[in-house]
Formats: sequence, structure tokens, C-alpha cells
Amino acid sequence: MFKLWAMVKETLGDGIVYKEVETPIITEYEVLVKVRATGICGSDLPIISGVRKVQLPLIPGHEFSGDIVKLGSGVKNFKVGDRVTSSIVINCGTCYYCMNDLDSLCDELTEIGIHRDGSFAEYVSVPESTLVKLPDEITYIEAASLDPLASAYHGIMKADIDKKDLAIIFGPGPIGLYCVQLLKLIGFEKVILVGIKSNANRLRVGLELGADTMVLSDENELMSKFISETHNKLADIVVDATGSTISFNHRLHFLRKHGTFILLGIANKNYNIDLDTVIRNEIILKGSLCYSKNDFLKCMNLVLEKKIKVDPIISHKLTLEEFNYGIEVINRHEAIKVMFEI
Repeated sequence: MFKLWAMVKETLGDGIVYKEVETPIITEYEVLVKVRATGICGSDLPIISGVRKVQLPLIPGHEFSGDIVKLGSGVKNFKVGDRVTSSIVINCGTCYYCMNDLDSLCDELTEIGIHRDGSFAEYVSVPESTLVKLPDEITYIEAASLDPLASAYHGIMKADIDKKDLAIIFGPGPIGLYCVQLLKLIGFEKVILVGIKSNANRLRVGLELGADTMVLSDENELMSKFISETHNKLADIVVDATGSTISFNHRLHFLRKHGTFILLGIANKNYNIDLDTVIRNEIILKGSLCYSKNDFLKCMNLVLEKKIKVDPIISHKLTLEEFNYGIEVINRHEAIKVMFEI
């Protein structure tokens, strides 16, 4: 056993500390991974700030890639030295949901960096079942970006969209920027990306990645600007990648009757939903949580085939010692995706 450095959430309330911890112990069907790259996810922020309650102490983090340095005795499909990444989802593999490619709805679901120590560390232990071996052509940073890409893919591909004229995405964070690329990839004629004033840089990146139009506006002006851009058409699909409950009902009005509304952001609080509008307009409301292993593998192929771009979304590359600075630039709306190289 030896000491390693990690970011540890130790106490209730806001904050996380950089400290030495013991090397993770692996069980029979687990591996020990030397982390090479790991990113901050929006779902990490409420853990770090103390809004989301987790069992403490905890090392958060689940978007990562690295090298296997140790194998449990029961591991059969990997070897020391393999370059790997991992799904956040640890599922049983045998329940109804697992058998129907709905891994994140597993009755026995646990998640890396939430229910067990994660990747904001020099080393992380993970089950063999979550691992994916990396092709040589994929970088560690691209591999550590597959988790948010797969989360976007899972939501977009489950929407059963019957018309592909017009889409509007609220929230130009990493998930929203991957949604831009995915919607254009599946054939949407026009994709509009919406953000607030502090999102200006993210919106510009969205245009680079394929959005046809960006709308920078407050809620009072948004509908008039949207209608002007679309020549009085409403959207076939609305994607909410903000995780904000405040404007949900307002966003319903951008959607045509019998359109699809996809909720990709996790709010950690209850929504006040205008069900009368949902019913009268026969709106198809879809929730989306994480992804399946199959989604994850398909997204790796999209990156391999250069159909999805990762690099423009990585705004900051830092060291683990600079973790709290990474949180600062996120909170100041200066970052898109913060990635740590270890």
C-alpha cells in the first residue's frame, strides 16, 4: 500500500480538499486504473457544494480514462497496461432494465464517484464490467469525454422523433454542445442553441460545432427572437440541457403540438410542470438519465470516425492540484469543460 493524492469531499456544506489517501483496494472482479485524464461533470458540482447529499468521505469524479496497473484475480478480459475508460453506471446485468438496454434504470444501480470513490485521484478502482478498452487512435482526453457524449446520445436517440425540421437546445454546456452535433448528425435541418449573456463563448463554440443559429437573450425577449429566426415555426424537438426547473413551463411554448421535449439536465429539485399544456398539445415528454453500455460504445465509434468533435469543448486543461481553480472558472462561467491531466 502507498499514499496517493485525491480530491476528497469530507464534510457537509461547500468545499473539497486535496489530500493524501490510501491506495484503493480492488476486489476479485475489479481493476486499479492510473488516471490520466478526468473531467468535471455538472453532476459533480452539487456534490462538491454540499447540495447533493452523499456518503462521506467521498472522492467524486466519473469522467475519466487511464491505464490498468493491477487486476483482480477474477478479471478475464483485460490486462495490465491496457488503456481504458469506464462507464459511470454499475448495473446488475440481470434485471428487467438491464436486459432491455436500460442500464441506468437498473434496480441495483450504483454509480462511480457518487456511491463509491471516483476519479478525482491518481488511481481509481472500478469493476471490470464498466470498462472499455481504448483504440490507439483515441486520446485520454477524448476517452474521458465519452461519458457526457453518451449522456447526450442516450437522450437524443430515445426520442422517437418523427420530424427533423427544427430543434432548439436550451443550455450550451458540454451536454448541449454534444446535442448540437448529434442532432445535425441525424439530419435536423435547423438547430438553434439558446443561452444567457454569460454563455456567449459557449454559444460561439456551438456555432462552430454545427448550430445554425445562437440566441443570446433573456426570457422576455426569447420567444420573439425565436419566432423571427424560424419564420413563425415552432420546434419539433426541445432539448433542455440546463438542469434548471425555473423556466420549464416557458420552454414548453417553443414546441409544436405533438412535439418532443427531452429533459437531459438533472435539477436535484422538483419541477412545477404545466400539465394542462402537456395534455392539450399532446407533448411527448422524455426524461433521460445517463446511458447504457451500448450507447457508450456507439459514442466511442462516433469519436473514432471523427463524426463528433471533442476538442473544441475542452476549454481548460489543468492539473489535479489546480482543482479548486477549475471550480472557480466554472462558477464564473469562464469554462465549458474543465479537464485534469494527471
